[in-house]
Amino acid sequence: MWLATVPVKPARCCDRPKAVLLVRGATLNKETRERITAKVDEFLVSSNARAVLLVDRTGQPVAEAGEMRGFSVAKLAALAVADFAASEQISTLLSNPFSSIFHQGLGRSLYLAGVEDELVLIVLFDQRVNAGMMRIKVKAAVEELAALCKAVIVELEAKGEGDDIEINWGMDELDFDWMAKDLSDILGS
Repeated sequence: MWLATVPVKPARCCDRPKAVLLVRGATLNKETRERITAKVDEFLVSSNARAVLLVDRTGQPVAEAGEMRGFSVAKLAALAVADFAASEQISTLLSNPFSSIFHQGLGRSLYLAGVEDELVLIVLFDQRVNAGMMRIKVKAAVEELAALCKAVIVELEAKGEGDDIEINWGMDELDFDWMAKDLSDILGS
């Protein structure tokens, strides 16, 4: 695994925690954050999705784009990464790795895909987009985001950071008290 987490104090913006990108205790530069956000924005437009979130494995947003009204982003992210983690355990039991998960709702559907070992791409879309087409677009976006993450590591190593790079894409502590509603509320089913 090329990413490792380090303990950090939560960074808060309004009521939603934001992911903190750290390398040896220093945050990654604004340009790197903008490159990641630009990829997420680009995917939102090209896929015709309603909302796109890139989150770490604790559910903390790294980048987000699209319509975030009508549901709690924090709840969606936390439930999605828990769903993804549970599916990974099932795939381990079956000796058959899953790279993505699809949930179809009446009004909206959800597609989850792992990006490397540390991030999850969450895509919320409606009936305007065919699920098969979304699968193709998500696969391409995951490849692009994975390449970008690897490029960040290569750049840091080139700057003399060495082999012991530690990146925390999010926070190590989560508060699950606010998870009162389930995924069906988010999907509208």
